[in-house]
Amino acid sequence: MPSLDEKPTSSIIQQQEQHLRSVWSQTHTFNRKRDSFYNRTYQLWATGVNRPVLRPGKPRAIIDHAVDQLLGSAPTIRRFGETKKEQNDEVEKALQSIFHQVALQEHSLTFKQAAKHLMAYGYTVVEDDLDSRDLALARSDKPTKGKSEDADDFNQRERLWRHKKRAVMPFRIRAPHPNSVLLDPAQRIPRVALKVSEWYAQNLVDLTRARKELDRGAVETFTPRNSPWELVKATEYWTETWHALMTGDGQMLVVEPNVWEFVPFSHAFSGFGMEEAGKRFNPKMLAVGLLDHIMDDLLAHAQDLSAKHNLLLEAAFMSMGTSLDPSQVEDALAKGEIVPMQNRGELWYLERPSLPRNIQDVDAQLDKDMEDSTFTRSISGVRDVGVNTVGQQAILNTAGRRKFIDPGEQINQLATASACHILQWIDTLDLRLEIEGHKISRRNVEGDFTAQVSFQVVDPVLRLQEKQQALAELQAGVMSLETFWSIAGREDSTGERERITEDNVYAHPLVQERFAKLAAQRLGLSALLADQSITGGGVSAAPQKTILGPDGQPWSSTMGAGGGPPLRQPLDNQTVKPGLTGQNLAG
Repeated sequence: MPSLDEKPTSSIIQQQEQHLRSVWSQTHTFNRKRDSFYNRTYQLWATGVNRPVLRPGKPRAIIDHAVDQLLGSAPTIRRFGETKKEQNDEVEKALQSIFHQVALQEHSLTFKQAAKHLMAYGYTVVEDDLDSRDLALARSDKPTKGKSEDADDFNQRERLWRHKKRAVMPFRIRAPHPNSVLLDPAQRIPRVALKVSEWYAQNLVDLTRARKELDRGAVETFTPRNSPWELVKATEYWTETWHALMTGDGQMLVVEPNVWEFVPFSHAFSGFGMEEAGKRFNPKMLAVGLLDHIMDDLLAHAQDLSAKHNLLLEAAFMSMGTSLDPSQVEDALAKGEIVPMQNRGELWYLERPSLPRNIQDVDAQLDKDMEDSTFTRSISGVRDVGVNTVGQQAILNTAGRRKFIDPGEQINQLATASACHILQWIDTLDLRLEIEGHKISRRNVEGDFTAQVSFQVVDPVLRLQEKQQALAELQAGVMSLETFWSIAGREDSTGERERITEDNVYAHPLVQERFAKLAAQRLGLSALLADQSITGGGVSAAPQKTILGPDGQPWSSTMGAGGGPPLRQPLDNQTVKPGLTGQNLAG
């Protein structure tokens, strides 16, 4: 096997691809079976058996509900370091905006798709990339006026350039199908990656031309054979030192040094699998999805529903038997005429076998086995039978969500890796960006590429009681204000302090008096204020603004030992009121 630091050739890339395909062959083959269950295309009956087919949506519901438990709507990003809190807050806000803009660039939410792959296949891949056109715009210089260019045209072109440069976002984060990316399953941080995909011929033309302008390595401009929209199979090859692009027929289009010095892919297993003892390492044993061990149950469940549905149709449209001429009876019934009969026994409905009463037990056993093998259905929003209180349901939900701790942490680590790659790009390429009003550059990154990204699924009732308890500890002096903000979901401590300081300034009597004078001038009442001043009335300063807590009570007495009742109002008509001390969570 050639060294990964060696300059890639077509033979080296083909050897790497052949090796990794053999490693992943069983996993990729089984992924197609998983797809058949998720897409409801699996074979329900044996070949040659002509029976009704009804494939319920249970496999899809299991995966989709599981994904909902893994991800919140938006990531929470944190940087660490007590000595540079203000800079960290700036980077956090910029990264938050970058992740939001990245999501707008893709057809589906990247990490939602990554979580779906993790639940369905037990394995997922995330790709970080730079858009070459946006990157060129981000690094472009101010346009210059042409000799014969009209001044108005140039001004318009310059305004458009300023707008695009200010709003440009060159980063991309994708979740490619795991079958299209070949990584070493034994390495968490991959040292080699091959992405096999189909490109439009015109995209290959644009990419090779752009690479040739950079003049960083060997580039061969791609020439389309037929249409610019022709699909061309190509393999992209990455190591920490090299990047290459090769067509399916072995034509090397790009061979260049990897100036980023990292492989822009990350991957993770679900944590549901385990290696077999005494056997050769096989990623198939680690890539275990939620449907893997219930496929027999899903098949039996679908067959059960198909059979019952068929019985329903036969009962609703039951066939008839007769001792008369069948054609005459059929014509008479079709015309709505009276059928001539000598006695009632000459026309009858065919009898159907009745189902045994214990048939429902089979359904319950299948449901229980599938629930035991995946997750409790209460997580999907269905209240369990016999559960009557919010506290009992909360305990069950908390226990059910433990199954998703490992996959959730894997998604957080994949997002963290993407954030670190973005920070390294900003520093390496010396980018100066302004994303949704937040500026980020090499200056505030300062060579520190670390960050922590997490997707949190928040229970509103539990969050409300956590904030209530944290507020009581804050008033008791055993919790810092920044810790309270963190529990309340406010990560921008620097901005929060500035806003509180501004509120205190606005509430100052002298500032309130100045505002009153300015308002009087605007309303044409300055003379009235002057008369009041001459007669000794003066302008009464506005009383200092009292900061109120969430319950409408002054901050000094809200929700704690100082007085004021705790929050007991329901979030909405469908939510039970929270208890005084959280005792309702105990059942």
